[in-house]
Amino acid sequence: MQIFYRATKHISHKKFPTLENSVPVYNWLMDEIEKFQEIENMNNEVKEAALKAMEKLKKYYSNTDALPYTIATGM
Repeated sequence: MQIFYRATKHISHKKFPTLENSVPVYNWLMDEIEKFQEIENMNNEVKEAALKAMEKLKKYYSNTDALPYTIATGM
């Protein structure tokens, strides 16, 4: 859960825009979940929850090629 807290804190600033940070945060989260999945002695239910989280991230990640992300990243 710590990785999701860190990601949320990173992109939840009130003083400046953070849309351009979303793609790197998605990438970081997916990398961390993949590492988590490789832990051999991890409970299968927890691994299944991580897999579900990865599926949800991929769903939203597929939207990052939309125009607002492209503009924000280019700025």
